[in-house]
Amino acid sequence: MRMTTVSREAGPRADFRPNVVIVSPEEEGGREVRSALDAVGGFDATMVRYGVATLADFQEMQPRVILLAIVRDSAYGLATCRQLRLACDLPIVICARSDRERDIVRAFESGADDYLVMPMKPAELGARLRAVLRRSADWPSAQPAQPVLIAGEFEIRLNEQRVFHKGRSIELSPMEFRLLAALMRRPGQLVTHAVLLAEVWGPQYVDSRNYLRLYVQYLREKIEDDPHRPRAILNEWGVGYRFEPDGGAPTLRREASRAVA
Repeated sequence: MRMTTVSREAGPRADFRPNVVIVSPEEEGGREVRSALDAVGGFDATMVRYGVATLADFQEMQPRVILLAIVRDSAYGLATCRQLRLACDLPIVICARSDRERDIVRAFESGADDYLVMPMKPAELGARLRAVLRRSADWPSAQPAQPVLIAGEFEIRLNEQRVFHKGRSIELSPMEFRLLAALMRRPGQLVTHAVLLAEVWGPQYVDSRNYLRLYVQYLREKIEDDPHRPRAILNEWGVGYRFEPDGGAPTLRREASRAVA
């Protein structure tokens, strides 16, 4: 059962307070994250223990973002993240003690949209939450509809978060989807590592090229006919990547102008 999301509206309103659900397998982590979030202001928070709350409970809470606190048991915490990612499309921000690169990479591989090291600075926490909300379909936007990108044999329906190649639907993780969309918006153009990292992960990750290499590899395995001899996502060594689909440049069409399957 997947959580529902709200449609985009004209907004955002001045009184808009996103509902944040703090999920923690351990009570200690939940309290620490709640304290930092309370210091931020501008958010409504609900704290739950994963394994106690059901998916139906999450539906009733109508959250806009999930804060997942991992204090001690990282394996269980990451398993929790994977289960939440399978259950919903909401942004997931992991708050954890570890600042090791391999643990951060594992968090993104498990479905996280962002990662903060505890103890957190409330101002940074608030900024990160607002950033992931802006990138998600749940943040009210002044745009009345999302376009469809079409490039050669590729099609992205941004509002539906769906990708098609040669008419076949491709299942991508949220991070893979954002990376492909960032490349498809610039067909035939060289997009630098820093630009892709800032747009997909956030400006704080502009030096984390290992994330980018990893997810480009994941994308190639899903969209290329031969991932070892890619034709769509091409390397520009030491600089960035270029999206070169078969056919011409992408066209933009409003979702309302087409029948959605």
